[in-house]
Amino acid sequence: MLDAISPPTAEELQERYEFTYYSTLSGAIADVNADTVGTNADSAKDNAVAGIYSKDDVPNVVLLKNTTEFSQIDIYKDMLLYLGGNTITFDNVRTGFNLGYEVGDKNIEFSFTIDGRVDGSRIEAINDSPRAVQQVRGKLTVLGGEYIAEGSSSGVATFMIQKLYDSVPEQEFSNCNIIARSSSSYSYAIYTKGTVTNVSNCKLFADAKSMASSSGKYSNAMSVFNSIVTLKNNITYGTHSGVNIGNGSKVYVQNGTYEGTGHGGFYISHGSSGEAYFNNVKMSCVDYKGVYSDYDFANSVMQGGVYIGSCSDMSVNMNNCSISGGNSPIVLRGTDGEQNNTLYISNSKIIGYSSKIRLDNDTMKLVLGVGNNFTADDTTRPSCVTTTTETYVKQ
Repeated sequence: MLDAISPPTAEELQERYEFTYYSTLSGAIADVNADTVGTNADSAKDNAVAGIYSKDDVPNVVLLKNTTEFSQIDIYKDMLLYLGGNTITFDNVRTGFNLGYEVGDKNIEFSFTIDGRVDGSRIEAINDSPRAVQQVRGKLTVLGGEYIAEGSSSGVATFMIQKLYDSVPEQEFSNCNIIARSSSSYSYAIYTKGTVTNVSNCKLFADAKSMASSSGKYSNAMSVFNSIVTLKNNITYGTHSGVNIGNGSKVYVQNGTYEGTGHGGFYISHGSSGEAYFNNVKMSCVDYKGVYSDYDFANSVMQGGVYIGSCSDMSVNMNNCSISGGNSPIVLRGTDGEQNNTLYISNSKIIGYSSKIRLDNDTMKLVLGVGNNFTADDTTRPSCVTTTTETYVKQ
């Protein structure tokens, strides 16, 4: 579907392919959805906002200039959207691009690619609680570009993806910069529920105005539930945590830097049916990085570099990781009745701590494999620590 690793400009595409031209982006996409490409073309080349050409029987919608949309745009057919260095702004729209939601008996098996590899490509959504892209069906691929959702109430999400029908939504993000901001208390750069998601070489940032002692609760660069997620070489920050791994999720993290102000790089609560593996990952609790100057940092909850809690009977595996910041480097929480959680860790280090690893009750277990720079004496419950000669990396 894509032309090249090095993306062509819109001008080069127009020289290479036969285009039909539209005065609005929404009009062009409506023709793709209806299988009527060209029928409602209503613009000359020089004045067009968008154009369409076909490659390998897939319609390619090319954005030719910056545009503002004032209503939701539905997607339910195979297509590629080529941003070409331009910006789409969804102004006062609850959902920008809507992938497969409430489309009745229309085609539910489709693939939508956003190509933002040309510098300056951008999609932004501005509303009280916006979602730049909402997906409940099909496959979404996002290549490059910047994506922003900014709102004034809870529930801001740049990419909101969740399973509502029989088919499992799939996503692949690469080389993207994704930002969510809320002057209230909840924001997510990416939110997934019941999906299969791969994120690589991306920057994810979620900011929320904190309430006293809440640390912007549930403001996560990524929040995942009942999903299978692979993360590689990403940089993330969330006011609450870098990534919230929710109940039923299976998450595999390779390389990258993950930071949060309240609960560190990862808040892990995948439950007994989930799993989490980390290899060569930096996770940290850091000072607030957002834009809200009245953030109540003095009353924030800086728990740890990585936080394991809210569910029982979990196992977490880490290898070659570094952990820093917060009141404790690692927290296995038992303050809400959690029990029988185990962290297996090898070849890892904790950096700059005077406080100890928190093991909140005698059912919590820390299993130390080879190569760590800490021992049982660096925990609050040495009796809960086991030492082995194992390396805890997923095979």
